[in-house]
Amino acid sequence: MYKTLLIFLILPKILNAQTFLAKGKIIDESDQSKLSFVSIRLKNTLKGTQSDIEGNFTIKVKSLKDTLTFSFMGYESKQLSINELLQQNEGLVFLKQKNKDLNEVVVRPRENPAWEIIRRVLKNKDQNDPEKLDTYQYNSYSKIDISIDSLKIVFKKDTNKIGRRKSATYYIQENYSKVIYKKPAKKKETIIASIGNWPVTYTYIANTFPLDINPFGFYHELFNFTLLKRFYVNPINSKTFKQYDFELKDTLIHKADSTFIIAYKPYYSKNFEGLTGILQINSASYALENISAKPADTLQFTTFQINQQYSKIANQWFPSKSEITILGNYDKNKINSFGSLKITNVYKDIIINQTIENKLFDESNREMLPNATKISNVAFKKYRLDSLSNQEIEAYQLFHRSKKTEDLLKIDSIVNPFLMGAMAGVLEIGKVDILTNFLVQLNNSYEKIRIGIGLQNNQRLKPKFRMMGAVGYGIFDHKPKYQGIISWHITPDRYNKLSIFYENDYKIPANTRFLQPNFYNEELTPIPYSIKDSIPVRIDKFRKYGISLHFKPIPYTWWRISLENELRIPQYNYQFQESKTFQTSEIKLDIRFAYKEMLNRIGRIENVINRWYPIINLQFIRAIPNFNGNYNYWKTSADMEYQIRFKKIGFTTINLNGGYAMGKIPYPFLFGALGGRGTLSLSANNNSDSFKTLDYGAYLSDKYVSLTVKHNFGRTLIRPRNKFFQPSISIFNNLIYGALKTPEAHQFIQFSTFNKGYFEVGIEIKDLFRIPIKKIFIGSGLGLAYHYGASSAINIKENFRLYWLGILPSF
Repeated sequence: MYKTLLIFLILPKILNAQTFLAKGKIIDESDQSKLSFVSIRLKNTLKGTQSDIEGNFTIKVKSLKDTLTFSFMGYESKQLSINELLQQNEGLVFLKQKNKDLNEVVVRPRENPAWEIIRRVLKNKDQNDPEKLDTYQYNSYSKIDISIDSLKIVFKKDTNKIGRRKSATYYIQENYSKVIYKKPAKKKETIIASIGNWPVTYTYIANTFPLDINPFGFYHELFNFTLLKRFYVNPINSKTFKQYDFELKDTLIHKADSTFIIAYKPYYSKNFEGLTGILQINSASYALENISAKPADTLQFTTFQINQQYSKIANQWFPSKSEITILGNYDKNKINSFGSLKITNVYKDIIINQTIENKLFDESNREMLPNATKISNVAFKKYRLDSLSNQEIEAYQLFHRSKKTEDLLKIDSIVNPFLMGAMAGVLEIGKVDILTNFLVQLNNSYEKIRIGIGLQNNQRLKPKFRMMGAVGYGIFDHKPKYQGIISWHITPDRYNKLSIFYENDYKIPANTRFLQPNFYNEELTPIPYSIKDSIPVRIDKFRKYGISLHFKPIPYTWWRISLENELRIPQYNYQFQESKTFQTSEIKLDIRFAYKEMLNRIGRIENVINRWYPIINLQFIRAIPNFNGNYNYWKTSADMEYQIRFKKIGFTTINLNGGYAMGKIPYPFLFGALGGRGTLSLSANNNSDSFKTLDYGAYLSDKYVSLTVKHNFGRTLIRPRNKFFQPSISIFNNLIYGALKTPEAHQFIQFSTFNKGYFEVGIEIKDLFRIPIKKIFIGSGLGLAYHYGASSAINIKENFRLYWLGILPSF
């Protein structure tokens, strides 16, 4: 009634005006969801516009009698007069989905008219891609919304009373950040303010996850959807005309340029990870103006919808808003629903190609200011660049309404530093950090269980200095272990530091440890458990002390030079040159190259992300018979990981490594191949299963080269129309060549040298079968490896190994 009266009062002014703005919102008739990038045209003209990401639109009209035509792929077209739009529909436009049973036949001239437009988009791709700019900076507002639709809750006190809601926002979090970027790959996001409807602990946790699943720009030829570990082929790629079908749906004429609206989808006969949606292309520079995309595979259990909007900044098209909605099922206890995760990013105050100083960047790509979570909801309003829905407003109100919530917030403010530290392996108590990963370790077959404690000065309070000490005690071997480090961090980025260290512990022999990412706290080296069919895992007791200098002279690299003395005492029967204990002094140089490696640091929680390759590790060692060292030798090792991504058939991961040593070297300091047969690793980071058919510790060399190649087809080979059978196929081929100059010098142990090579080939099939548990699919599969070549067994059955891939969620 109020809206009708308002329209009646302003109606004379509208009638007398030469032109006026008509505003509205476009909604799906069936599920009431907004419709982004719908074409809106004034009838009998070429002038028009389109709805934005939220479904809103504004258009200039001259009369209430003017008629608008609304058209969108997959929906029936609709016409409404301005009078109907404003008075009868109160600005809302409902579109109805087309009957999917009817096949639409498209008749085209000899060449698809959309092709010339796409050719020009490809020609101007580099100049329009925002990630090709020299520098840019902007302020970013991001919102995470987790909603549950068709929510039904049975109350405990009265089982007959049921609260019903069509949908509800379960979790909401908002961030305001400053982002700077410098070519080729320096990027830094600093979270200034962060709030949510749950306690601040969850805000910290959510900020540790990489939010780049919502893509920035849409010009990469492959879209890496990291949650599903799938690579989708972008229709903007050089081979697109052999992969995608394009249809020019409409052309909207503006004052200075035009917008071409093109629908795209994979050809029916093509089998690759494709997308379907709408491209809106501006005629001025043939740049993306708006895009929508979703998987063409309709049998994906978890799917997504991407919407992006671009604006022109200083003659450069740049993202202004992007949104990804991820859909999935949730079914637990008394709650039944269909849920979604939506991530929205709005970019403001964009500045491009202005000088940005290198000192503004450090080793972390994403961090949160210490006081970011202390902001109130009222104070955050000045940062909110996007409106909140009624559901999101209610999510805030419901959480902050009860007395229990107030108590929970008070408790959370107290325990948050401890909880966040515990997740990072650190408990902060005043000026001291307790390192929780030393408390209990299920470390290896030799000790079974180790208890201990690790302490260091609080790294948040004094980040430029570190003093750490740890002790442990093995329950089954009844022996103590201990270590200590003192470091001075020369620069704030922690890449440049001087350290002295001491360690007394256990270690695997013939194993190379390369330089790790720049973590606050070093990762512990795992030792796998033995199982019955292998050579028992060998362990050395060792003592090491030394001094090291870390530095970063070249982008993407990290260097470490050290002088260290190490004593090894094998805990198995072994002798080398009539000696059973071995002491060395080594000068060591480690180099790590990781192209565009990202380190997110939220509080004390660290997360390293490698989206790009290669990753290369080099190690050079010179052992000298000085400083209590008894051996004189040279040793060099190298490791490279690379990934090749294909548009149609998945991706290939390549690991190439090798080593070369000169001199008389005892077993603990030589090279040994990793094997998966006969071991059980309690660490997800342990790659001891590189060779599936090789016994752990069965190989020894002073020179070797190893290559492991694994190609993941995903579901590109077989895509059955059965939700219980969705096989994801990988094949691999591993090989190693090695040699040992004086094998007779290594007494009382069994080993192979593989002078003629060791080869294996195999296949792994994930989701060979999967079952629904409630509304979530759980999948499993099998792997089969075969050892071939000169070193293979005469009995063919002994060369095969069938193994289980475990149980994992299936998407």
